[in-house]
Amino acid sequence: MWIYASLAVFFAALMLGVLLGTLTGLIPGFHPNNVAIILVSISPVLMRELHFLAPSDFSVIVASAILATAVTHTFLSFIPVIFIYLLTLYNW
Repeated sequence: MWIYASLAVFFAALMLGVLLGTLTGLIPGFHPNNVAIILVSISPVLMRELHFLAPSDFSVIVASAILATAVTHTFLSFIPVIFIYLLTLYNW
């Protein structure tokens, strides 16, 4: 029963990482390192709230959220660059 709860929290962390990576990819100046610092700094509060997880499981969940953020940022970071380049190219 607890394995399904930890698996659900893992997938929720992945989806949170994808959402945060989308935000960091589309907003210039907002970097995944900022998200990583925020996630690591609030991890003690999250660990207290998710008390049914083992500490090793919790560290894997935080790391997977950070990794999902970084990967999603890599795929989406070219979109603002293209728009900013086109705006400066055609003087709009």
